[in-house]
Amino acid sequence: MAEIAWRWAFGACALAMVAMAALQLLRATPVTPGDAAAFRGHDSTLMALAVLHVWQHLRLPLLRLLLVVIPALTLLWIVLASLGRAAVLPLLVEVRSVFRRRSIFAINALRAVWMLAAGVSCLLAIALASLAAARFTPDPYQPNLPLYFLLVLVLLPVVLIAWSTLNWLLSLAPIFCVRQGATALDAITEARRAVGGYRSAFSAVSLAYGALRLLLLLLYVGATTLAGSLAAQVFGMGAAWAVVILLSLIYFVVADFIYVARLAAYVAILSPQPEDKPPEHVPSAIPVTTA
Repeated sequence: MAEIAWRWAFGACALAMVAMAALQLLRATPVTPGDAAAFRGHDSTLMALAVLHVWQHLRLPLLRLLLVVIPALTLLWIVLASLGRAAVLPLLVEVRSVFRRRSIFAINALRAVWMLAAGVSCLLAIALASLAAARFTPDPYQPNLPLYFLLVLVLLPVVLIAWSTLNWLLSLAPIFCVRQGATALDAITEARRAVGGYRSAFSAVSLAYGALRLLLLLLYVGATTLAGSLAAQVFGMGAAWAVVILLSLIYFVVADFIYVARLAAYVAILSPQPEDKPPEHVPSAIPVTTA
């Protein structure tokens, strides 16, 4: 329930914030009668010119909204994720200590900064691929599409793998903040050592829960598509949206449960194992005498 509380609170606030930003953006979008006529027509050239005209007036308001919405959402996620981890982890960790909540806050802040850096890196990779495709081409009016797709398929996976690896390590570090009362840097160091020592166990757990999440996602998509289509045909679009929302909420609940279960598995891997007691000294049955 604590995991659902902080995740759904962030989701609701994020949806409300994005909806308000979208409404402000729509109010600031100038669509002339000529643009509307071009959108209703079938001429791709006129439609492209209309989109370009709208984008010329839209890019500055969009940039201002992004400069407000992205930092606000980032800060909101850091606060709620830190409160959620501080509430959930003490219920999973058996060996509790007086932990520093600011250490968890610092780790989540680092995760958020790393996520933003990964997003910027993805945009830079796409821009670099576009510039290379426009520069290295035999025809100046036709970009080199094979080179573009090759660079995108090479650069984007590198950025995403680097982001996912460090993000997973940072998601593991708060366990050491709660169990040992470690600082943020010490918790990250301990997490790196633990991953090196229990690599096979962590890999098995991650693969198992990853496969379970993928199966759940496929079931959700299939059930939503089938049930939504049937509801739309029988009861109308209102019933279809109600079915989609209900199944989505069920999916989110089960997904949060699986995430907490994976976190509990990580805690179990890192739990101290009982050491074998050394064999007791058995005295000799025959007394030894000295002359």
